[in-house]
Amino acid sequence: MDIEKYIQTRPVVYHLTDRLNLEQIQDTSMLFPTATFYEEAGLPHKSRCLRHDSDVVSINGVKVHIRDQAPLHAGHMSLCHNTTYTEFIEFLNQHVYFWPGTCAGPNDYGIRHFAHYRKRKEDSVVLACDSASLFQVNTEPRFSRYNSGSPRCSGGKRSPRCLDMFRLADDFVGTPSKVVEVTFRDAVQLSDVNVSWHNPEEFTHTTDTK
Repeated sequence: MDIEKYIQTRPVVYHLTDRLNLEQIQDTSMLFPTATFYEEAGLPHKSRCLRHDSDVVSINGVKVHIRDQAPLHAGHMSLCHNTTYTEFIEFLNQHVYFWPGTCAGPNDYGIRHFAHYRKRKEDSVVLACDSASLFQVNTEPRFSRYNSGSPRCSGGKRSPRCLDMFRLADDFVGTPSKVVEVTFRDAVQLSDVNVSWHNPEEFTHTTDTK
C-alpha cells in the first residue's frame, strides 16, 4: 500500500480516550500503550490478563483510565502460529490505536466504538490527528484489516488473529479503504502533530468512503 495514497484517502485518524486522561496527555504530549501504564504503576502482570471492565491506575499521583477488553472473546478468534490467548492480550496492550477516517469522522468501526462507550455512559473524548503530521513525527505506522480487539464469527468461521496482523504500509496488501485500524508499537508523540479535540457525540453517522 502506498503511504501517500493512504494519507490522501484517510487524512485523519481518531483516538478515543477517557476524559480522566486529558491532563496526562496534555502534560506529556504523548499517548502510551496500556502496557506502559501497568509497568509504571508496578502492575506489569496485568498486561497479560483480559480486562472484563475498565481499570484505573495511579502513576506518580496521576490517575489513568484504561478501557476494558470485554469484546475480545477467545471463542471468536482463530489464533495463528501457536500464539496463546495470553500472548495475544499482551501483544494488544503494547500498541496505541487509531481509527482511520476523513475530516467528517472515523470509519464505521470507529463510529460503532464511540457509540458503544456512549451507551455505557463513559465520559470520553476524541483526538482527531492529521495523518500526515502524525506519520511524519511517529515512524512506522502499522495497518490492520481487522478490528483487533473485537473479533466476530462469520458463517461459523472464527476471525483470524496473529502477532503480525499489524503491517507496515509496504507489507499491507490492499487499498487504503481496507484499513480498519492504524496502530503504533509503544508510545506516540503528539508534539508537532495537528490535533483537535472532540466529543464523541459529534460522530454519530458512518463516514466511510471507497
